[in-house]
Amino acid sequence: MYAPRERVRAVLSKNLRPMEVDDFTAHRQQAERLLQLAREKVSDAERERIFFAVQNRRAPDQVERLLSGTAAEDLGARLVFAVNEAEARLKPKQACEIERLILDDLRPPTSPRPLSGPAH
Repeated sequence: MYAPRERVRAVLSKNLRPMEVDDFTAHRQQAERLLQLAREKVSDAERERIFFAVQNRRAPDQVERLLSGTAAEDLGARLVFAVNEAEARLKPKQACEIERLILDDLRPPTSPRPLSGPAH
């Protein structure tokens, strides 16, 4: 079994594979399923950890620091991977929509919402 940091790295480093015909719908459905699990399985504090991990996904050390050894570890890594995969496989506007869906759902009440444009 993986140690906590190795588990996060393993999920984040999965090889991206070609998607089905309707990539955007598949990505959106996957994100919605993961968000539903987050609402059901982790606390608000852990959802906030996931929010910041997704926001900082381009800094793997920060993602590991935020998620490793926490109740949000597996689900958080899967959501970070979902956004990374969307960016790799979809058109930029579609990837931004997936990212926005995830961040809006996880956003802590104290965190301001962006006015417009991409969430990163």
